[in-house]
Amino acid sequence: MNSAESVAEKIIVDEKFPHEILIAEFHYARETAGQAMEDRHKMVNFFLIIVGILASGIGILLQGESNSELLGAASTQKLAISVLLFFIVIIGVLYVLKLIRLRSAWFESALCMNHIKDYYDEHWPQLQLKAKAFRWTRETLIRQDISKLTTLFGYSAILVILVDSAAFLAFLLVSTDSQNAILIIVLSTIVFFSQIAFYKSALSEKRLPK
Repeated sequence: MNSAESVAEKIIVDEKFPHEILIAEFHYARETAGQAMEDRHKMVNFFLIIVGILASGIGILLQGESNSELLGAASTQKLAISVLLFFIVIIGVLYVLKLIRLRSAWFESALCMNHIKDYYDEHWPQLQLKAKAFRWTRETLIRQDISKLTTLFGYSAILVILVDSAAFLAFLLVSTDSQNAILIIVLSTIVFFSQIAFYKSALSEKRLPK
């Protein structure tokens, strides 16, 4: 038996060392990280269901109402449609905030797991855990840009932002003079990229724990 194996056996049998606490902490962090991913998936699905229900309500209101009538004089249908579209916009913004919080929670959980790895590596350097066992470490984690959009969280954020920006565009078309279509498109584009910028800013490196 080599020295590394002897050290490993000593670590395992040492009842004075709080292995159970560290293992429990690691499992808890792992579960919270997985829960953040699962909540993201459920939340986006629920958002699409809400949008679908509200869109169905808008479709019902549009029945029997021509485009010229809808975009002309104010009507009960027009007011109701405007309210539903604005409601979609508000829900979309809230869901973007939730996605930011879930992404941050995932990062904190992953950071916690890597702190525990570091603790073992620092106290038993003979095992060479970082060099030979741990593919993911604290260093590899904090080098990641978790605000980038080419991730599952990023794709989910783009989807939600795209839907609520489209709802904002439709809201402006219905509630204002449609002759200002170019201005409306510009405003909707600004809303879209403003939310993208806010998502990236909220998850920027300076705002995250180390």
